[in-house]
Amino acid sequence: MPTPPGGVHGPLLLPFAGLRYVESVAGPLGSLVAPPHTDLGPALRSARLSSSPYTVTHLERPEYAPGEGPAVRRWLADGAVAEDDPGYYVVRQRREDGREHRFLLAALLVGPDTDGRVHPHESTIPEAVASRVERLTATGVDSEPVLVVDDAGGHTARLVAHAEELGHHVATARTGGPAPIAIDVWHLTEPAAVEGITLDMSRHELLIADGHHRFAAVRRMAETTGVPERLLVAVSDQRTWPLDLVSLHRVAPVELWDALVEAATAVEECDADTASVTAALRGLPDGGVVLVRDGRALVLGTDPTLAPGAGAGAWVDTVLARAGVDDRKVRYEPDLNAALTRRSSDALGVLIPRPSLGDVRSVVDRGGHMGRKTTSFRPKPLAGTVLRLR
Repeated sequence: MPTPPGGVHGPLLLPFAGLRYVESVAGPLGSLVAPPHTDLGPALRSARLSSSPYTVTHLERPEYAPGEGPAVRRWLADGAVAEDDPGYYVVRQRREDGREHRFLLAALLVGPDTDGRVHPHESTIPEAVASRVERLTATGVDSEPVLVVDDAGGHTARLVAHAEELGHHVATARTGGPAPIAIDVWHLTEPAAVEGITLDMSRHELLIADGHHRFAAVRRMAETTGVPERLLVAVSDQRTWPLDLVSLHRVAPVELWDALVEAATAVEECDADTASVTAALRGLPDGGVVLVRDGRALVLGTDPTLAPGAGAGAWVDTVLARAGVDDRKVRYEPDLNAALTRRSSDALGVLIPRPSLGDVRSVVDRGGHMGRKTTSFRPKPLAGTVLRLR
């Protein structure tokens, strides 16, 4: 990505006073944290809201915890959460298969003007940004971190790798469900470590992986007041704990088959079994998609100039929008098998090739952006492990 104009412009990440659950009041941490809100379907969200008055999902929207003032303030009064001294946090998430990811939790300084060190890669919807501004103001809390990717390595990555020796171990938990995650949290407050991270990260550039609308909302708030804002972020070092980058496939109403075929620059039949579709997807030229419906599969060529964003997802969404499709009728699937199996007689699968991190960075370097909901970086940090008051 391009070097920030004029060199380093002061701190980029800052320590913050984290807000953490008091388990003796709120209950076990593993039952209170949750996947990011975009990964929760209606049924799972409803189940989480009813499971505890303190589950982090209550902080996603103000209407989930109605009452006087932000729910997080009531939780503070109840003693269900408490604020730490300022510092950085390292969160380790470990799956049953032993795979481990570590995230540095910090406050990202978001000014009214960009200085070239933070790079969004997806487009946003103005109405959704405005809604997020209202929501952040009403809830008064960063209930989940925005995920950002750093691939510079160096001093901060080494500190994160040695959090056990450098920080205070402040929480451990294990989530339930069919794919449990073991969580450990370290609080880094030692002055040399804190100052070292702040200085080191001021020289880095970050790619927003997940949370584009929240980032855009906080930037809009800074533009409105002229005063820099802060936003809770989880930094993942791609060299040490690489995230997987997958496509978000579309499951759309079946009547859109003709609109997609008519908009294609080329159409080729292929076998519709899973192995053939998977092979076709891997061999797609730049911008192609695979369309699957009722035992039939087509490989479509696309016109990249049709869409305002880069990538096949932007082309698909442009065609759907021109056909008058409501976004709420489209499901986004990060798992190819799920996109294939969740089709039905009234739905079709629009399969998008998997981009590489290099593809994404190339688009950003050219000053462009990917289409909305085109990529998904995984695993994502859990919501609720550490909160931040706004």
